[in-house]
Amino acid sequence: MARATGEKDGRGIFRGRRGAARPYENVDGCGICCGDCSGDVADASAARGYATRARDALQEKCIRLGFCRAFPHNNRVRVHTTFLTLAGVDFILVERTITGCDDAVYRANRDVWEHVPRGQASVLIADHGEGAPRLVATLQGLRKFGQFDAPYGVECGTPVVAVALEAIDGDCGHVTAFAHDGERFWLVGTKDVHMLVRFDVPEEDLALYGVDEGVSWRAAVPKRVVSVWRDTLRALPEGRAAALHDYLSTTGRTACFDGILRECGHLVDHGLRETLKFYAVTCRGATPHEGLCADPASSMAAPQSFGLDVVTPQPAVELGTDEYTALRDGMARRLNCEGAVVYGCNEAGVVVRMWKQRSHAYAMERAAQEAIVTHRLCGVALRSRLAGRLAGLPEEVRRCLGDWEAE
Repeated sequence: MARATGEKDGRGIFRGRRGAARPYENVDGCGICCGDCSGDVADASAARGYATRARDALQEKCIRLGFCRAFPHNNRVRVHTTFLTLAGVDFILVERTITGCDDAVYRANRDVWEHVPRGQASVLIADHGEGAPRLVATLQGLRKFGQFDAPYGVECGTPVVAVALEAIDGDCGHVTAFAHDGERFWLVGTKDVHMLVRFDVPEEDLALYGVDEGVSWRAAVPKRVVSVWRDTLRALPEGRAAALHDYLSTTGRTACFDGILRECGHLVDHGLRETLKFYAVTCRGATPHEGLCADPASSMAAPQSFGLDVVTPQPAVELGTDEYTALRDGMARRLNCEGAVVYGCNEAGVVVRMWKQRSHAYAMERAAQEAIVTHRLCGVALRSRLAGRLAGLPEEVRRCLGDWEAE
């Protein structure tokens, strides 16, 4: 049974964001009684103060247990806590995100880059006695990466080999798994919002996170992603979903994907079918010096063996060779494609750097989309903005875009 309100062992169930309950919160809609009730009001005020302190103390415990480093003085690093009950167990879901443009935050503070990936969450089980909550699962997305010369990567590692995977123009997401008292659970969602659900993802679990009516399409994306995940599980051959769960829960790994959703506003046409395309696997507790993620050339074999839709890695090539130049130029000239994500491995096969190789056509389409949607440009102003951007590109890029326009 799943629930987000009610009482358990005399304690209030918390209501956090997205519909879970806060401690000692009055959720029955009753008002304060009329008449001379100043003593009751004072008692209620004291109880609320105690509840607030108890909630804050518990949240601090969860943050310390869920994340090895905290950044309380950086107001761009936000922590969200959700309390919910599934299968009779009171869970605490703690998520950490960067607000606004994360690139500026990561560039200014390498510790934040190392310890706050783009997608991070921990699941704890509440102890209704005096004990601390117990950590049962962690989810780790990929650390931020940019162009080849961006300041992101393992400082002591030098990439010598490149493995390229097609970049998917979708919504960044992750999934991991754990089991408790014989019950299986998934932790799945988008970069900023993850949802804890049971193995078969029943509708009542999704209902804990609120209704979609009246919310923007963007706010509804996390639940859409979880729904696609449920459809994905149901389409797997018999026994594969359980095997996938065992793989993620026993290894503590997180599978990273891009969600391809209808009406998503992305530029690349991936077809009408909604799906999740998997492209990376991260390891629980791994430091950057142990690799930014698992070797993509081999790690994609596991998700694929369970029947998931994966991005096929291209053969590894040495950096600085004609083969790498051909790979890079080929990706840059592709149409209806975002480009590639390149995984740079050192001699030991550890991924020490990741970078993007954008398709020239996609980059121009993104520039046009930003000018139209963000800056509200049209007509002469839009043409002038794009002409200026085009004029600043190298000649070989302009030739490529000319070929694209001719098609």
